[in-house]
Amino acid sequence: MNYIQTSKFLNNSISVRTILPFDFKRITMLNLLVLMMQMKTEKFPSKNQIAIRFGQLYSFRYSAHLTGIGNQVLLDQRFQYLQNRALPHHIDSDHWIEIIDQFLFHVLMETESFEEAKFLLRDRLCQLQDDPETSAMSLCFSLLSPTHTVSHPLHGSLEDFEHIKFEDCVSFLHQIQSAPKKIYICGQVDSQILSYFSKIEEFDKLSRTSNLYKEGTDTTTKVFKPRSQSILSLAYSTGIDVDSDDYMAEVLAVSILGQCTNNLLFRSIREQNSLCYSVYASLIHFDGIMTIQVGTSREHIDRVMELIDEQMDVLVKGIFPSELLECAKKEWVDSIRFQQDDPFGLINKAFREELLKDALSDLSRITLINALSKDQISHAASKFKRCAVAIVEGTLNEES
Repeated sequence: MNYIQTSKFLNNSISVRTILPFDFKRITMLNLLVLMMQMKTEKFPSKNQIAIRFGQLYSFRYSAHLTGIGNQVLLDQRFQYLQNRALPHHIDSDHWIEIIDQFLFHVLMETESFEEAKFLLRDRLCQLQDDPETSAMSLCFSLLSPTHTVSHPLHGSLEDFEHIKFEDCVSFLHQIQSAPKKIYICGQVDSQILSYFSKIEEFDKLSRTSNLYKEGTDTTTKVFKPRSQSILSLAYSTGIDVDSDDYMAEVLAVSILGQCTNNLLFRSIREQNSLCYSVYASLIHFDGIMTIQVGTSREHIDRVMELIDEQMDVLVKGIFPSELLECAKKEWVDSIRFQQDDPFGLINKAFREELLKDALSDLSRITLINALSKDQISHAASKFKRCAVAIVEGTLNEES
């Protein structure tokens, strides 16, 4: 158990984390289970009863969600409740323990909840499929190696629904509940809470294996959709892992290219040439994948591709403005400082430090970030290799 003892917040925040293999065949089922885990419990067998209980406990909050960590999936179950010093009267810790225990180990598994979760997940996946940017990026990732996790969407797939059975969900839930956890607590909790969590089996230590994408092929595909806007989605392998000496330079390179204020892609494609509606870059840290996505008109696709290549060249040669580097540094440093004002930010920091065996203090990290040079950024960017391009070309006129 990692107890971040602080009086900074009025809430106690708890994160119970289960790390599972990224199983391609069961990722949709896992998403289904996450929905069911938030619906009903054995002691509170209806949403109304749960809502009433949350209200009685002064807006107690619970959520569960998934995060990809390379070839693993993190199930994060979060609980948050007001400390007694912020309440009009004392609430015994048994009440907090009861509701937490219900969601962790006594989810009510019934066919009614199963069908409702299927409906909700199917609706969510249909919306994602209809979203132009999401569908374009999914198409781009589908061009990558089918044996790598990045080519399989973390949110699941509509094609998997016919294979999901209620009995398999029940069995999978039991596996999850019996798996070791990592427990993080931020705030000021009493001995009863600590005693409860100390009895839950935990990992001895966190570990991971490198999941860098290393395929070298550059594949392009184009599909046509009856819409006015076209979407370009590009994926680059960076060859840089999260524990690499080049990692900080990689993060800044991606920021300069397409994240920080007035970045290279925004300046070139939108401000100077007015060829796009939106443009940004992002980094899938544990897979070593950088993505670029652009919303443009079909007649501008070829020119936009040229400008992307030009700005990649600017990044590699280090001929970008110095103020962009300073902007990227400032925004990263600000995010580190902002993390100190969020209890789950502190928990995420503690988890990452344990996972990566990284004991750097915030001050040391900020010092290293501010010391990074253009040459280091260029060196990191020189490792970026384009590996997939998906073009969703709109077939309608802008006026349509």
